[in-house]
Amino acid sequence: MSPPLTADAFVAQLRENAFAALDVAGHAPDLHGWMDNLFAETFAGFLAPRDRARPLTIVEVGTWKGHSAVKMAETAKALGFASTTLICVDTWLGAPEFWTWGLNDPTRGESFHRKDGYPTVFYTFTRNAKALGHADVIAPLPLSSIQAADVLAYYTIKPDIIYVDAAHEYESVLADLRAYWELLAPGGVLFGDDYVCWPGVTRAVNEFAAAKGLQPKVAGVVWTLHKLS
Repeated sequence: MSPPLTADAFVAQLRENAFAALDVAGHAPDLHGWMDNLFAETFAGFLAPRDRARPLTIVEVGTWKGHSAVKMAETAKALGFASTTLICVDTWLGAPEFWTWGLNDPTRGESFHRKDGYPTVFYTFTRNAKALGHADVIAPLPLSSIQAADVLAYYTIKPDIIYVDAAHEYESVLADLRAYWELLAPGGVLFGDDYVCWPGVTRAVNEFAAAKGLQPKVAGVVWTLHKLS
């Protein structure tokens, strides 16, 4: 049995496997996906007080075509962070609504671009990330949110910021909040969107926050929880 990889080596392998041989010649980035107009401002606010010389680790849970991932990568670079790692967790198979009432919606099920029945959105995402110049920051982890949390825990990766935007159903959201709160570094930030507009998200965030003795801060539909210790 080979010795386990370090966290840095694991992330480097994710990037290498995803981007090294990826041909993006002629690729027109497709970042279609909804993002609250307060997302960028909220995220930049998290970064403002941080030391630019220290490594910054971000995990995004639910990334789809990379709209929010690209925005976070752009923001960290613009603010001068010397070293940024953004691990993007997704199955790239879509949420339940993509296979039910949104199956024939151009923004949901029709975005799968299925090949022999299997969605190919992962390659849309990786081509977007590389074509836009963020393969040095972004590392895709193609697993379910809970499986990915187990993997990140194995490598003792303790993110400074975690963005949760995977499933929208109450039990799934609550499970994600519980799993990723445990991974979050002390002083870190857990945030997400779809507050108010998806009842399952609102209920899960409120219940989780109350159990931790916290009150979510809300801007638009973007919610934030700070981990003090």
